[in-house]
Amino acid sequence: MKIPGYRIRRVRGEGAMATVYEAIHEGLDKPVALKVLHEGLVEDPDYLQRFLREARAAARLNHPNVVRAYEAGEHGGRYYFSMELVEGEDLGERLAREVTLPEDEALRVCAEVCAALSAAEEHGIVHRDIKPENVLVRPDGRVKLADLGLAKVRGDGHLTAEGYTLGTVAFFSPEQCRGSSSLDVRSDLFALGSLLYTLVSGELPFGRGENAPLTMQRIIEEEAPPIAAAPPTLRVLRRLMAKDASDRPATAEEARALLLDALAELRGERRPPSPSRGSGSSGDRPGLARARRRRRRYARPSSTIAPELLVVLVGLTLLLGLVFAVVARGASSPAPEPRGRGAAHAAAAEVR
Repeated sequence: MKIPGYRIRRVRGEGAMATVYEAIHEGLDKPVALKVLHEGLVEDPDYLQRFLREARAAARLNHPNVVRAYEAGEHGGRYYFSMELVEGEDLGERLAREVTLPEDEALRVCAEVCAALSAAEEHGIVHRDIKPENVLVRPDGRVKLADLGLAKVRGDGHLTAEGYTLGTVAFFSPEQCRGSSSLDVRSDLFALGSLLYTLVSGELPFGRGENAPLTMQRIIEEEAPPIAAAPPTLRVLRRLMAKDASDRPATAEEARALLLDALAELRGERRPPSPSRGSGSSGDRPGLARARRRRRRYARPSSTIAPELLVVLVGLTLLLGLVFAVVARGASSPAPEPRGRGAAHAAAAEVR
């Protein structure tokens, strides 16, 4: 197979929808990953839309934790797009070899995935397929989120039911299992919690998904089995894997702050207060600002005493104390000698 502008070297991977080749981009003179839609799927409008949507979504994102897209095209009925060639391995390969990751590394990896999800959130993109095979780790440790083939882009009306019928069932959120067509970043955060659970324990929280209806029922109704992990990690898992989306972090940036806090606590380090706890500035990410507005909207009235009332109370206390002191002093001092008729008689007696 030949694609103008590319010298294909070898096959890097093959999936149900496309084959990924390692190639040289002749214009850039650099190695790239070239993804080519299977020839037999070109006539299938759903697969073609998915493929083109992945190319468009990847092109929108320019972030260090997202696999970068270069260009897309069609030649001789073959659809393709080129993207950054990431050396290293995906987390699925790592787990197959090592079963688990060290807990601190698992938290760090998930925090970097959150950074990618935050960039996607800013562009109105929901990934919808967070799983070990879609998280690449370079030799230097940098994490890259890949495969936006199931991504939902704001304003894209195609394939709205895909969240139910496609993807990796074992990493579905409860709302995906219910067939919701209005998924947001909180669905990705539930999947991220399932990923963290798997990285730490070596087990999938709700089974491998061979029986899709049973797995989805478990995700909706059951809690994941307890695992041996440090308290900071367990707290993050409880937040990310809450059944009700409103109980999860409101944004990917808020979830990232939770992960970094847990990592710092696990390592015995201290870090500045995270923006999600109220120390942000006007330069915070839009998602954080939305989360704060949402919390303020439903905030309970404060139970603290206003500064003005506190000043009045202190003043009254001092005044009362002064009055009591004067009264007490008067009660303890000897009574003055009367200066009336009795005093005059005493004086006269002295004269006599």
